Amino acid sequence: MEHSVKAVEFQLYEDLVQLQKMLEVMELDPALTERLEECKELIRTKRYRVAVMGEFKRGKSTLINAMLGLPVLPADATPTTATVNRITYGVEERAVVRFRDGREQEIPVDRLADYVTKLTEEGRAVSETVQETVLYYPSVICQNHIEIIDTPGLNDEREMTRITLETLPQVDAVIMPIHARVPFSSTERDFVCQMLESKNIDDIIFVMTFLDQLDEDDYVYEDYVEAVSRRIRQEVFGALEERRASEEVLRKAHRVLDQVRLSGVSASQALKSFVSNQKKLLAQSHFEGFLNDLKKTLAGRQMECAVWKAAAGMEWVVTHLEEAQREREGFFRREEDRLREMQRRTQRFFGDFSQQLEELFRQQPDVMELVLEPLRQEEEKATAAVIRALSGVRVAEHMAVFQAINPVILQIPEQMHDCWQQQLKPMLLSRLAQVLEQISVVGNQAGVDEPLMKEYGYLLQEAEDTWTAQSFVWVDGPYPNVPDLAHCNFIRYFRPYLQRSVQAMAQRIVDTAEAVKGRCCAQLPERNEPLRERLAQRHQEQYRQLDGQRRAYEQNLDNLRQTVNQAWSNTQALLREWEDGPGVG
Repeated sequence: MEHSVKAVEFQLYEDLVQLQKMLEVMELDPALTERLEECKELIRTKRYRVAVMGEFKRGKSTLINAMLGLPVLPADATPTTATVNRITYGVEERAVVRFRDGREQEIPVDRLADYVTKLTEEGRAVSETVQETVLYYPSVICQNHIEIIDTPGLNDEREMTRITLETLPQVDAVIMPIHARVPFSSTERDFVCQMLESKNIDDIIFVMTFLDQLDEDDYVYEDYVEAVSRRIRQEVFGALEERRASEEVLRKAHRVLDQVRLSGVSASQALKSFVSNQKKLLAQSHFEGFLNDLKKTLAGRQMECAVWKAAAGMEWVVTHLEEAQREREGFFRREEDRLREMQRRTQRFFGDFSQQLEELFRQQPDVMELVLEPLRQEEEKATAAVIRALSGVRVAEHMAVFQAINPVILQIPEQMHDCWQQQLKPMLLSRLAQVLEQISVVGNQAGVDEPLMKEYGYLLQEAEDTWTAQSFVWVDGPYPNVPDLAHCNFIRYFRPYLQRSVQAMAQRIVDTAEAVKGRCCAQLPERNEPLRERLAQRHQEQYRQLDGQRRAYEQNLDNLRQTVNQAWSNTQALLREWEDGPGVG
């Protein structure tokens, strides 16, 4: 049998490694490779978790203390344990409390009772904040990755029962204490049925505790153990029949119960014997035989359980592989659709480019309105300045009037130039930049991933150079054609001259803006042509890469299917050979 187990173990590990490598190459669902890694880890370590579970007041904690050889866990005549206590191997004895809020705290071992018991209201309040305690202990039974788990008693309190049942899916085997004076109640029978129906429970080991409470003259140990074993088998199979258990559950029940693993012990006598070194008391406890059988059973089951669960993990991967394949094929379809849509959008962008650019310019405010408003404000300022200058003339003579208003009139072109430089030109450049940025955004949305503003930025520089020469010019001259300025209404003549000159300046600015717009609409489509060609070549390359990935995937998929089918076929054949061989135990 051992040879058979090793054969399955080695073959299964080799197949898991091969499958994992292929799945990583194919970049399928990471959950598949993670599951295979868990299976490999399980085969390497053969981690085996054994929970001590049963009704309250069955001596679970005392039994575990006897297994460890010292009274480490709190034990009492009344129900004590309120949390899950995990015992694992450690070179040095120490304890760690894991709280429900995620915190961890190392505590002295002799303070375990403060965190895991419900003997006092204070202790109960603390235990309700604890998820579990982990006791690291140099116990022989916990060597080689075997963990012993102490749980609260069933049917003690609803919350205690809930905690215990929630632990059930996390363990591989159960040691179930039953009371020697009232062995195997109906609730214990139902709990055994529940464990048999649990997929992860690999084995059930029964222990009759409190053997010292029986009168030795009233029974023969071997006969009593056999009688209780028959009762367990009869009660459980009867209950399974009533529950209409599946064939899988019945096969498991036969494997576990045809040869019931049952021992009768007195854990308290064993503990006393360990402390006092009384060999006679140890013999009376029947504990040594139980412990030796337990070690052999756990060692054998540990290897078997690791192989079975790793095989189950491979089966899970096999069953989920098709789903992962569909998802990967869906990825290729989505990528192809994405590339096709991107190509359509870029083609539409370049095809409708001129129309989109014209539309963006049309959406901008009217240039004449933008320009006239600031210039008219300057016009009003200039007119007001001339009027102030005239109001200061004290002598009604031509030269006096001329000398008063001429300095003001000479400043008007400079004033208009400042308005152009400081307000109008930045505003028009910003307007042009806004149009170019908008068309760049449209291009980026259409899949043009190159920075279009970098391509179009030269137009801003050209516009700035073109608009640098804008200046104010008098259309008809600022002075009326009269011989004497002192005897005419100067403002009546001056205001229309200034208005026509401002209008002419505004029109020149608008004409220049239209010319810049015309250059944009004419040059940008031509400027886009090399970019269009580059993007078309890139799309074709992306299509080729995607097609190459798909072809490689399909080839790898065929290889993977063959490997999976062969690996699973090999594993099933070895498992059948192993299952048909002699049992362990």
